[in-house]
Formats: sequence, C-alpha cells, structure tokens
Amino acid sequence: MEIINKYKKGNVSLEQAAQVIDKLKQIRDLKDDQSYIETSSSSTYSASVISERNMDLDLDENLVHQESHTHPTNTGNQTTTQNSEEFQLVPHNKRRKTSLDQSTHVVTISNRFNALNSSAHANTEASENTKTSDTANKQRTPPPVFLKSTQQWLILAAAIKSEKINIKSTRANPDAIRIQPAAPVDYVNLNKLLDTMKLEYFTFRLPHEKPIQVVIRGLYAQAAPDAIKTELLELGHPVLSVYRIKETTLMTVNLRRCEEAKRIYDVNRLNYLTVKVKAKRRNNDPKQCRNCQRCNRTAGGCHMHHRCVKCLFPHGPGKCLKIDKTIHQAESVNCRGNHTANYRGCTNYSAAKKSRPKKTPTTRPGVSYAKALSDEATAPPRTRSRKN
Repeated sequence: MEIINKYKKGNVSLEQAAQVIDKLKQIRDLKDDQSYIETSSSSTYSASVISERNMDLDLDENLVHQESHTHPTNTGNQTTTQNSEEFQLVPHNKRRKTSLDQSTHVVTISNRFNALNSSAHANTEASENTKTSDTANKQRTPPPVFLKSTQQWLILAAAIKSEKINIKSTRANPDAIRIQPAAPVDYVNLNKLLDTMKLEYFTFRLPHEKPIQVVIRGLYAQAAPDAIKTELLELGHPVLSVYRIKETTLMTVNLRRCEEAKRIYDVNRLNYLTVKVKAKRRNNDPKQCRNCQRCNRTAGGCHMHHRCVKCLFPHGPGKCLKIDKTIHQAESVNCRGNHTANYRGCTNYSAAKKSRPKKTPTTRPGVSYAKALSDEATAPPRTRSRKN
C-alpha cells in the first residue's frame, strides 16, 4: 500500500505506480521458484509475507485500474530509469528555467568615443577608395599619339571635335604634336580617325596588345624560322612571328597575349631536338623601329612611311636594290653615313642611348660590403648651407 499512498500524496505519477505494481507482480510469480528464494541475498520471503503481499498487490492493481479510467495520464515530463534487475524512483525536483523575452530585455550601451571610431573607419575607407581609383586611372591611361604631319593639325582638331573624341592634353614637340587621349576608347577612335585621314603618326600599343616574347635555345644554325613557326602553330601555340637573333642560334618568338601563350614554356622538343624556352631579357638600349628606322619606338605602333635600312630611296620593304654590300655602299637615312641605319655605332643611335635615363647603380664594383660600411662610417657628416 506504500506506492498507493505516494500516489495519493502526489509524489509519483499514475504511470510510475503502474510500473511498480507490474514489477511486484513479477516478483510474486517467482514465489514457487525455491531456488530463487534461496539464492536471493537481498531479502527472504516467508509464506505469510508473500500472501500478505499478494493481497496488497491485488488491491493496488484494482485502484490503479479505477484511477486510469477517471484521470488521463500525463507522460510529458517524466524521469524513469528501468533496469532488468532493480529500479529506483527519482522525484522530479528540478525547477524549470524561465525564458526571458528578448524584445523586452534589451540593454542599450553607449560609448562617447564611438564617433572617433566611425570617423576613423570612414577616413580609412575613403583613402582605400582613393588609392583604388588612382590605380585604376593609372591602368586605364592609354599611351600618347604623336602626329608627324604638323601642318594637318587644324584639320585633325576639327575632325576630333566632330567625332567627339575626348582629349586629355595636347603638346607641341619639335618634330611632332603629342596627343594624349583620355581613355582607351578614345585612343582606339583616334587611331581609326588618323588611319582614315591617312596621316603619318606613331604611338605605342596598349598593354593587352603587346606580344609575349620568348627565346628558344638549342636549335642548329641552319634552322629556318618559318619551319619553327609552322611546328609551333601545329602544336596549338598562338605564334605571330619568328625570327633569328643575328649571328646566333637563338630564335625569338612573338606570341599573342592570352592564356594559351603560357604553354610555350612547356615546350622542350622541336623537330626532335631538345630545346629550352625562356622569356626574353629586357635591356636598357633604345628601341629602333624596323619600319621608319627611327629610335625610341617600335614597328607595332608606327604608321609612318617606310624607309629602307640600306639606302635613301623610297620603296617598299624587301625591294632594295643594294643587296650586295661589296658593290653597293649602304647609306643611313638617319645620319647619311656610309653604313646601315641599324648600325649601333651610328651617331643618331648613340645620341638616343645617351638621352635615356640611366639606372642608379646599387653596387660599387671592386668594393666589398665591409669596406663600403667603413667608408660611410668615416665620412664626414653632411651639412646644409643656410641661405641668408
């Protein structure tokens, strides 16, 4: 009757009481098993006790059956621990946590120094945006265009105005007029306009229009550039031109600037010969155009009349009559000297080389690092002369 009293007091639920009664009934069913009674170490059941327990279990079962019809069971919040051999009832004494309404418990925190952080963040973003815009403007600035026919400038200026080409600046040089377009679109439109008017001018190509130049090493002296170009095209490389470096076995290859052109560095065999492909080195020597033979420009952006590298007569490329140097003496169109126009000892080329800015040397030949440091340590301090 103990479990019924606990149920009436509310210490246990109806389902827990039913489970206890079922467990006790299982113990009653084992009363005939004499071995169970003898080996049990927890308790000894006598005949009188077992009979008394049977009567109590019958009463408890009837009470639980009646209560189950009158009261619905609530199995939502229950804590039961079942075991095949023993069990223990644990009362539910844990207090339920009360949830706070987030909308009604909002704490506002203010800091008087937040204005400084916001202004600093705004200044940082503004400086970053300025740097980004400056870098973008530098990248978008197209190369200048030099008009050789200065007598046609007024006609060209009227055509530029009618075509609505934006010009950033214009300056008159001794031998040409320097025109600076405002954007790459204006650069392209200006070139088209000059080509339509058939005016002489020269410029420089846009970065994405410049070819990728590589050098092939390992070829034999009699290798034909056309054969090398044909084989590279068969391999799927975007080759524009191939020519031999004078008096060497090296081949210079110009490729269209694209992602496929990078595969040229993976080539290691041409015509069954083991070769090496490397990027062409840059030097500080002035460039010379192969079209007009003038310095500090290239043939890719030259739109001048062709001038022969061997003679002074106007004719197309490859049509010079001075083929044999022993019979016909070459003449330079730049200095009128008795040499070809691409001669490195020409006075015109030497003047162009001297006019180029020299690189500041970072080393002192023949001086060790320790000697350089000792010289700097013993050198007298530099003083500034103050003007009165």
